[in-house]
Amino acid sequence: MRELRPAQSYLAALAPGSRRAMTQALETLIHLMGSGSEATPDTFDWTTLDGDQALAIRRQLTEHYAPATTNKMLAAMR
Repeated sequence: MRELRPAQSYLAALAPGSRRAMTQALETLIHLMGSGSEATPDTFDWTTLDGDQALAIRRQLTEHYAPATTNKMLAAMR
Protein backbone atom coordinates (compact mmCIF):
# COMPACT_ATOMS: atom_id res chain seq x y z
CA MET A 1 0.00 0.00 0.00
CA ARG A 2 1.24 3.47 -0.91
CA GLU A 3 2.04 5.82 1.98
CA LEU A 4 0.14 9.12 1.96
CA ARG A 5 1.99 12.41 2.20
CA PRO A 6 1.06 14.69 5.13
CA ALA A 7 -1.29 16.90 3.09
CA GLN A 8 -2.95 13.86 1.50
CA SER A 9 -3.50 12.29 4.91
CA TYR A 10 -4.95 15.50 6.31
CA LEU A 11 -7.28 16.10 3.38
CA ALA A 12 -8.38 12.46 3.23
CA ALA A 13 -9.54 12.70 6.86
CA LEU A 14 -11.86 15.61 6.05
CA ALA A 15 -15.43 15.49 4.87
CA PRO A 16 -15.70 15.86 1.08
CA GLY A 17 -17.19 19.34 1.41
CA SER A 18 -14.24 20.56 3.49
CA ARG A 19 -11.51 19.20 1.23
CA ARG A 20 -11.78 21.93 -1.39
CA ALA A 21 -11.72 24.76 1.16
CA MET A 22 -8.75 23.31 3.02
CA THR A 23 -6.89 22.55 -0.21
CA GLN A 24 -7.30 26.22 -1.14
CA ALA A 25 -6.12 27.24 2.34
CA LEU A 26 -3.00 25.08 1.98
CA GLU A 27 -2.33 26.56 -1.48
CA THR A 28 -2.60 30.08 -0.04
CA LEU A 29 -0.19 29.17 2.76
CA ILE A 30 2.32 27.82 0.25
CA HIS A 31 2.05 31.05 -1.72
CA LEU A 32 2.59 33.16 1.42
CA MET A 33 5.74 31.16 2.17
CA GLY A 34 7.14 32.28 -1.16
CA SER A 35 7.18 28.87 -2.78
CA GLY A 36 7.05 28.79 -6.53
CA SER A 37 3.80 28.42 -8.39
CA GLU A 38 4.69 24.81 -9.14
CA ALA A 39 4.40 23.80 -5.45
CA THR A 40 1.18 22.09 -4.41
CA PRO A 41 -0.02 20.87 -1.01
CA ASP A 42 1.11 17.41 -2.12
CA THR A 43 4.59 18.39 -3.25
CA PHE A 44 5.43 21.08 -0.70
CA ASP A 45 7.85 19.91 2.01
CA TRP A 46 5.87 20.84 5.13
CA THR A 47 8.79 19.80 7.34
CA THR A 48 10.61 22.98 6.28
CA LEU A 49 8.05 25.15 8.07
CA ASP A 50 9.51 26.41 11.35
CA GLY A 51 8.11 28.49 14.20
CA ASP A 52 9.40 31.81 12.89
CA GLN A 53 7.82 31.19 9.48
CA ALA A 54 4.55 30.17 11.14
CA LEU A 55 4.47 33.44 13.09
CA ALA A 56 5.24 35.45 9.95
CA ILE A 57 2.44 33.69 8.08
CA ARG A 58 0.03 34.30 10.93
CA ARG A 59 0.91 38.01 10.85
CA GLN A 60 0.30 38.16 7.09
CA LEU A 61 -3.02 36.34 7.43
CA THR A 62 -4.30 38.68 10.15
CA GLU A 63 -3.35 41.70 8.03
CA HIS A 64 -5.12 40.51 4.88
CA TYR A 65 -7.98 38.21 5.85
CA ALA A 66 -11.03 38.21 8.09
CA PRO A 67 -10.61 36.45 11.45
CA ALA A 68 -12.65 33.39 10.40
CA THR A 69 -10.56 32.95 7.24
CA THR A 70 -7.34 33.42 9.20
CA ASN A 71 -8.42 30.77 11.71
CA LYS A 72 -9.33 28.33 8.93
CA MET A 73 -5.92 28.75 7.30
CA LEU A 74 -4.11 28.40 10.61
CA ALA A 75 -6.04 25.20 11.29
CA ALA A 76 -4.94 23.87 7.91
CA MET A 77 -1.33 24.79 8.67
CA ARG A 78 -1.40 22.88 11.97
